[in-house]
Amino acid sequence: MRKVIFAESTPNAVGPYSDAVRVGNLLVCGGQGPLDPITSEVYRGEFEEEVRITMNNLKRSVEEGGSSMSQLVKVNVYITDINNFDRFNQVYAEFFPDPTNVPTRVLCQVAGLWGGINVEVEALAYVAD
Repeated sequence: MRKVIFAESTPNAVGPYSDAVRVGNLLVCGGQGPLDPITSEVYRGEFEEEVRITMNNLKRSVEEGGSSMSQLVKVNVYITDINNFDRFNQVYAEFFPDPTNVPTRVLCQVAGLWGGINVEVEALAYVAD
């Protein structure tokens, strides 16, 4: 079974892609960034708030796909300045209160991201039936 998910609670896509695709018990979530979920406007401000908005958008996408943040298997993070690594981790940890149940993760610096955003996050999640 393959189901394409266009989440109503996340910002509108800026291209031809969906928020997530569910195949069996695997949920593949596309990249989320610091966009307002109602207006789709890019947030311009403190890096920590960019991360928080991004992670909340990911959380909504994961939940609309039938999973939860506690069921994430892998997270890929793209930031434009590796010097923000510790600042990213501080906010990221808020979304995983149980330090014994955290997903695997890759975080890398990239030359740039769409719209001048400073962070983008994508994930794989398990969907329990």
